[in-house]
Amino acid sequence: METALENLEILEKYAKLNTQGIDKVFENSINKLYQREKNKLLALVAKLNEQLLEFEIRYQKLSVDFYEQYEAGNLSDDIDYVEWSATYEMFQKAQQKLNILLNK
Repeated sequence: METALENLEILEKYAKLNTQGIDKVFENSINKLYQREKNKLLALVAKLNEQLLEFEIRYQKLSVDFYEQYEAGNLSDDIDYVEWSATYEMFQKAQQKLNILLNK
């Protein structure tokens, strides 16, 4: 049985070879899946951004600056810092995925 990624690759090849146009059900399904994933990531990025802003206000430091200092070992392993670091990494990953969906 193929994985979802393998099936997606097969469907991509199928769509490219279909010179008579894509079936509307197929097209609508793909478009809905794309929109669902994009909306999910937009919501996640917004939520994580709010959480980062709370840390930035609390500690009067930009997340990017905090993360550089934290990764360099210049800050303690305080639970807030661990959470801030994890939130920043999740934000970066979600933003990277969203950029792919938005073709950036």
